[in-house]
Amino acid sequence: MLTNKREILFTILAGIFITNAVAGELIGGKLIQLGPFTMSIGIIPWPVVFLTTDLINEYYGKKGVRRLTLLTSLLIVYTFILLFSQGWLDSVFKVLLNLPAPVGSPPDFYILAIYAYAYGYKTVQCKQTGPA
Repeated sequence: MLTNKREILFTILAGIFITNAVAGELIGGKLIQLGPFTMSIGIIPWPVVFLTTDLINEYYGKKGVRRLTLLTSLLIVYTFILLFSQGWLDSVFKVLLNLPAPVGSPPDFYILAIYAYAYGYKTVQCKQTGPA
């Protein structure tokens, strides 16, 4: 059970972080047109992920962020395994999000997105603090 404020804060920040990362990956294949720009709708939750990453890094250090990043990557993979194995990904887009399923977004898109997330974090971490 969560007994002190530090544990409660970490749990809340981790929940926000994981929820937004998974949501960003789920809707990342949907493209939208904003004026002359075409972009992925999956960019909407990522600023929240970056803010919570900074907060967790500030209060809990690199170890806390690394553990949470690894956990989130595994949870994203787990989510996609469940969705693909049941053929539910199209249903997520069509029914829950009321969007057409992304055209030409095979599982490779999601695998590459997860890799980019994990690699991007490592690259940013190295640039900010030097090699880990």
